[in-house]
Amino acid sequence: MRKPKWAQFLPAILLATVPALAADLTGDWKVTGDVTGNPLAMVCSLKQEDAKLSGKCVDSTGNINAPVTGKVDGKNVAFQFDFEYSGMALTMSFSGANDTDTSMKGGVQVAGVDGSFTAVKQAP
Repeated sequence: MRKPKWAQFLPAILLATVPALAADLTGDWKVTGDVTGNPLAMVCSLKQEDAKLSGKCVDSTGNINAPVTGKVDGKNVAFQFDFEYSGMALTMSFSGANDTDTSMKGGVQVAGVDGSFTAVKQAP
């Protein structure tokens, strides 16, 4: 029995419908940025399990050493952590996209103030 002509294109059609797999964000990320003139410098050790992010962020001054929660949706990334600054409980939230397997960028918000960040994945 002869296959229909369209059957020869079936593998290509099926591959085209499979979404591209996003990079695994597990690892140490050097995060830099700015929030209204205040520099941001920290290392976030992230662990990705499916769409869930966990880990810890530590800033360069030692004032922040906080557990991270977040999620990944394709190339979109969102994570946050709670910390205390001058007796105030604050949440720092990051949202952006991983441009490549080793970089991401986006916005950061803390205490109702917006800023921007970039992150580079560190070699293991």
